[in-house]
Amino acid sequence: MKTVLLTTIFCSIFCFGKAQISFEKTFGGNYNDEGIASFPSTGGTIIIAGNTKSFGAGAGDIYLLKLNAQGDTLWTRTYGGENDDVAMAVQQTADGGFIIAGYSNSFSASQDAYTIRTDANGSVVWSKTFGGSGDDAAYNVKETSTGGFIIAGYTQSAGAGGKDVYLLSLDPEGNADWSKTYGSSDDEQANSVALTADGGYFITGTAIVDGNPDVYIVKTDSSGTKVWSETIGGAAAEEGKSGIQTTDGSYVITGNSNSFGHGSNDIYLIKTDAAGTLVFSKTFSTEGADAGNEVKEVTGGYLIAGSITNAQGNTDACIIGTDTAGTMLMARSFGDIGDESANDVFVTSAGGYVITGTAGIVAGSPDVYLVKTNTDGITTCSEKMTMVTEADVISVVSTVADNTAPMPAAVLYNPIVSIHSGCVSVTRCYINAGVLNTDTLASFLPMKLDVENATPRSVTTTAASAIVFYPNPTTGQFNISGLQPGTKMEIFDVTGKLVYQSVCNNELESIDITKEAKGLYFYRITGADVLLKSGKIVKE
Repeated sequence: MKTVLLTTIFCSIFCFGKAQISFEKTFGGNYNDEGIASFPSTGGTIIIAGNTKSFGAGAGDIYLLKLNAQGDTLWTRTYGGENDDVAMAVQQTADGGFIIAGYSNSFSASQDAYTIRTDANGSVVWSKTFGGSGDDAAYNVKETSTGGFIIAGYTQSAGAGGKDVYLLSLDPEGNADWSKTYGSSDDEQANSVALTADGGYFITGTAIVDGNPDVYIVKTDSSGTKVWSETIGGAAAEEGKSGIQTTDGSYVITGNSNSFGHGSNDIYLIKTDAAGTLVFSKTFSTEGADAGNEVKEVTGGYLIAGSITNAQGNTDACIIGTDTAGTMLMARSFGDIGDESANDVFVTSAGGYVITGTAGIVAGSPDVYLVKTNTDGITTCSEKMTMVTEADVISVVSTVADNTAPMPAAVLYNPIVSIHSGCVSVTRCYINAGVLNTDTLASFLPMKLDVENATPRSVTTTAASAIVFYPNPTTGQFNISGLQPGTKMEIFDVTGKLVYQSVCNNELESIDITKEAKGLYFYRITGADVLLKSGKIVKE
């Protein structure tokens, strides 16, 4: 078992080197808005797909935003009809446009899978719905090597009964080449589809097994014919949210587990070999509910985007980095006083991270949430402390007796496209900072507690919140109250140089840095090898 004290440092760090820009921003209006997926586009721009109830033609519309590298809005679009229309995935196409997959309640008597192709400016090239008399949905989409698209989701209009996994192949004009369903008489659905090196597809989702949902993975050939399928899980509920084929031909899946870890919805990471044989399964958890929503392969390992529960009981957006064996190397969380979650992440050309999700109620309703970090996953804008525990778990792998069936054809619809200027962008933090060198970074990274088979130590909210600095800003003399005997106090300048340290033996300590130059400083307070509090000091 490994535990990592997960922190987010919000401060401004300036060192020599190429500038790095990091920020946290929200986008939205007066009602509920959310960010679902994002990716890097041309010229360092960022594309976000999500959903909005603040703008558009109906009760809820698909929301597409284009931002520059600084997070400033270049344009926004909404798509949909008079009822709820929802985006679940977006990808840039080879011609510079975009393909969006989701579902619509606007164009028929039941919910349909919904796909929109746009040009580079967000103008609709075509839009289509697919489905039958039951509810159907598209949860993921990828552009194929032929210029067409593969869509995965679920259908209640065809198949073996209940919900079945739905795989649909489209040509570049959105015409269906073929469609397949996979499943049993119970419920199954796909949340993710990946292209495989042999020209086939890898589906990740959820299937009911013995009354509980398990992670469900299906490998198909290029025509959608099933090669193999497995379920992975335990005695309680699991969910597969995202799956990829790695460069070594293996498969890596993330999602949620209630069978392992702390048993209250933990982040679940699974790796199988090319034939679906389990290589490892792990959980990453706090004391509360956590979620793994997306996994990406990065140099030397894997990157998970999701959410964790912080010490105050709210959820924060998080990213977790592991090596190829699933061992946790990095954990970062991001959030304010509300609930935040990360639904997607990508690595920038500079090596930093862009995280997209939903921010809690800040200005009256949830908003699209965008975080851009430096190469170490730090925004240098705020801080949170959360203990994340990694555990190896023994998952049960089962073979599914599922069936394959065709699906109904497509129906062409023209959504109402809105171009609006009402989107409100709120910059929570914006930093234009230099590259952190290794020595400086060591002062601000969270401590890792590599404790094998031991009970994780945690910091009580009371102990951390009791520590108070005043005055801040300061002329150089200030007080710290709420300390415990033996607490260690360290202060660093903006280059990472240690300018003050002491061991505090009293509940109230007076600190003097009047001889130091005016400017920005950073403090770190630790006790018993646990980070209690850190932040910034402004010396006037």
